[in-house]
Amino acid sequence: MSIGANIKKRREKLGFTQTELGEAACVSFQMISQIEGDIKVPSLPVAFRIADKLGCRVEDFRDSN
Repeated sequence: MSIGANIKKRREKLGFTQTELGEAACVSFQMISQIEGDIKVPSLPVAFRIADKLGCRVEDFRDSN
């Protein structure tokens, strides 16, 4: 599973919208959509803020294949 798919799976499991996750990560919901769609890769600071909101570590976003 890709980084974006892992983020999306965790976000949906916790019931957060892309807007809520974007606000927590200080980016737009469009950026979250692009990250989840594997169009963009989050910068390290953004990845840390996303992980914090989702209650996990950045390492947990890595491809699990």
